[in-house]
Amino acid sequence: MSKDTTKDTDNPNLNSSNETNTGSKSQDSVTFALAQSHFLVGDITANAEKMRALALQAREQGADVIIFPELALLGYPPQDLLLRPSLSGRVKSALSSLSDIDDIVMIVGYPHVDHHGTFNSAAILHNGHQKGFYHKQILPNYGVFDERRYFDKGRNQVLFDYKGITIGLLICEDLWEKGPIAELKKQGADLVACLNASPFEIEKQDNRKTMLAKRSRENNLPIIYLNTVGGQDDLVFDGGSMAIQSDGSVAHEASRFMNQLMLTTFDVKTAKFDTQTKAPLSLSRESEMYQALVVGLRDYVNLSGFTGIIVGLSGGIDSALTLCIAVDALGADKVYA
Repeated sequence: MSKDTTKDTDNPNLNSSNETNTGSKSQDSVTFALAQSHFLVGDITANAEKMRALALQAREQGADVIIFPELALLGYPPQDLLLRPSLSGRVKSALSSLSDIDDIVMIVGYPHVDHHGTFNSAAILHNGHQKGFYHKQILPNYGVFDERRYFDKGRNQVLFDYKGITIGLLICEDLWEKGPIAELKKQGADLVACLNASPFEIEKQDNRKTMLAKRSRENNLPIIYLNTVGGQDDLVFDGGSMAIQSDGSVAHEASRFMNQLMLTTFDVKTAKFDTQTKAPLSLSRESEMYQALVVGLRDYVNLSGFTGIIVGLSGGIDSALTLCIAVDALGADKVYA
């Protein structure tokens, strides 16, 4: 089912494309489920159970492939959790717990630990077996990112054949550079799936669309861009997952700041995604800032286990706005003014 086009020795578990390759059996379409959801840092067991529930839901809705965000199994950013000796065993156990899910391909973001190092990776799971894995190649080390401290750099391109198409894998920063997707195109990719944990910034969604349009047109490749969502400490992830046609146009776009299981069907013959009938609500600059504040406060309070908050009111606009954000985030019953 999968193939490592560079024969990289860092990927000893990748099978040749002949072993379980369904690519020779042409199909009319492949339906992808984009699992834009919040995965809590460190809660590996609960994250695996959420993956199970979403995979079963997606399969019930007719999906052939479900894609989860970057490092979803451990949560992002995991930081010093990656240094714990017990991590590798816990991750392997969690991946094994998903082995009884049949009839849907699962692309899972996870930390891969072996004698070569620690990698930010994506596993290809199908019918109880791990068919291959990909290691992120471009490790960001600016702003809120500190990946070179924790991860080793991947060196290989990974593609897998499924129902008549060859799918290439990338992770987040890989797509912002020209090289990785160009190499996938060179190796025969028909479509690229990119797992992301891209934090919110003002006007970031417009920047993503510009970048995705450029990469898809440069390589004449459709792209699935899946982002995570939710608050984690001082970071907020805003979702906005997309399916991009090879001409750079947006076929599907998920809502911002919300959990969503978005399905899109790829026509094998035309090499195009179906298009959504209704685009999500467009957010103004003020609206997206407000939603980011609501999501960040909501998840910080709820995931920390607090039962409510107290807001000291001055009678001015600042504290009134703070109160409004708190009520929208938590509900009036958890806010004491």
